[in-house]
Amino acid sequence: MGESEEATRDDDAEPAEGGRDEKARKTRRKKRRKKRRAKKKAEQEAEQAAETQAELPRRRPWWLLLLLIGLVELFLFGSRGRMRVCVAHQGEHDFALVDQPRTEENTRRYPTCVKRTNVGIVSKYDDVMTEATGYACQRAAILRPTDVLYQCILEKDGWEHRVETSFVPPWDPIYYRRLFWFAYD
Repeated sequence: MGESEEATRDDDAEPAEGGRDEKARKTRRKKRRKKRRAKKKAEQEAEQAAETQAELPRRRPWWLLLLLIGLVELFLFGSRGRMRVCVAHQGEHDFALVDQPRTEENTRRYPTCVKRTNVGIVSKYDDVMTEATGYACQRAAILRPTDVLYQCILEKDGWEHRVETSFVPPWDPIYYRRLFWFAYD
């Protein structure tokens, strides 16, 4: 047994004077009440701290979700952003020459290519491809009859189309011109 337990037993014994005994009991009761209140208050604070800690992770996914949405939007804005449409006639042109420089020897076999940009959240890929194909066919059939132009557009009689697309990164100037169009006009 500790000294505190012995001290409480001695205090429980009836003293000779009644006034001091009553006063001592009241002070002991007050001390016990204070301890109980302090204990309850500590428990309540611990519960509140646990509740606030449980609420914190709920807020994090919202920020992560917004960040994820922003990144997806940036990706969609620049996906298939650069287009190169090449048109060639079989036996007359060679697609293997597209990335090589033109020389006097290969100029006649070089296919006609047109470059376009398709940057934006709403992709206009089909419209841009159709327009670029028509323009490339016009350039390829410039000194030929009109029906050759239609054959090229419809890919008939040996005409071929090749469409190459690439991603436009967010730091590219084309990206910023499209995003902040009002500042560049």
